[in-house]
Amino acid sequence: MKVLDASFLVKLVLEEERSEEAERLIKEWILEGEEVATLDLAFPESFNALCKRAVKGELSQEECREAAEDLYKILSRIRVYQSREFILKAVDISLEHGITVYDSLYLSLAADRGGDLATFDEELGRVAAKLGVTTRP
Repeated sequence: MKVLDASFLVKLVLEEERSEEAERLIKEWILEGEEVATLDLAFPESFNALCKRAVKGELSQEECREAAEDLYKILSRIRVYQSREFILKAVDISLEHGITVYDSLYLSLAADRGGDLATFDEELGRVAAKLGVTTRP
């Protein structure tokens, strides 16, 4: 299983550094028959990241809407787990490692299901390594 966090999902719909790498990896995983999943949390978190960039002037409103539509299509094609299933473990991870509960939820899902965490968040990657969770890329 590959668990996609918001940082990975946003790279799939925006042209930015390492976006091509994210696109290549997700195609590879799908072709290999890997389960590709995320949390319900990814919806507000990743859509918020898109809107935030539009508000800052990094994207036009039209570009933001197009990216949001593309992201919605991606999210409708992958498995989405409910955060509530992993919240208590996420609280423990957050308290122990000083990261947000949001990030801890992705780690909790990956750890619980024996999956890899697909993230471009370096801090999250460091905590994942401490927990024995493999990160990609």
